[in-house]
Amino acid sequence: MDRPPEPATPPVAVGPAVPARRSRRRFSWTGLALAAIALLALGLRVFGLNWDDGHHLHPDERFLTIVETSIQWPGSIAEYFDPSQSPLNPYGQPDISFFVYGTFPLFLVKALAEITGYTTYDTINLVGRA
Repeated sequence: MDRPPEPATPPVAVGPAVPARRSRRRFSWTGLALAAIALLALGLRVFGLNWDDGHHLHPDERFLTIVETSIQWPGSIAEYFDPSQSPLNPYGQPDISFFVYGTFPLFLVKALAEITGYTTYDTINLVGRA
């Protein structure tokens, strides 16, 4: 008995079985929404910084403004690390009898105020608010 011939096997594909992805990025509504939220948040953050019209109505902010305008940068590293001599030490200022806040935000606002030129009593609080 003769057997019928077997069908030919299909050729084996060489290479990736999945078609290559296009390098074009698709439009993303999520990305657009996140960008819009970030822009809105930035606008709300920087709009109306002078909400008290320069009257320093918040007592904690007023106190920090007094401290920030009274501290000075030390002349040397040794002066910085000597708390009794450091001009950055809030306790070493003549008009300040207590200080219950952290010094990092105080030093950061002082440095940014020096960079931007907002170093007076009427303007340094705006740097802290931003």
